Amino acid sequence: MNIKGSNFNADHVLERQLGGTDTLDNLWPLDAGINGSGGSTLHHMQVELTPGVWSKVVDMKNTSRKYFLKVVSTL
Repeated sequence: MNIKGSNFNADHVLERQLGGTDTLDNLWPLDAGINGSGGSTLHHMQVELTPGVWSKVVDMKNTSRKYFLKVVSTL
């Protein structure tokens, strides 16, 4: 959703694909060019849960266990 008169989109703090809601307290402005590809990138990303144990983000949302991710670098 574009924010009227700007180059920003309303982006989810906690992504919808990870259980985030479409409520105001879960949205923040993000540059439209960055936001456009973020969901697809996140959907296919793999993360290391413990040394040597990897999981796709999309598979993590389909469990009863809750995960929190810490971003340590960006491209």
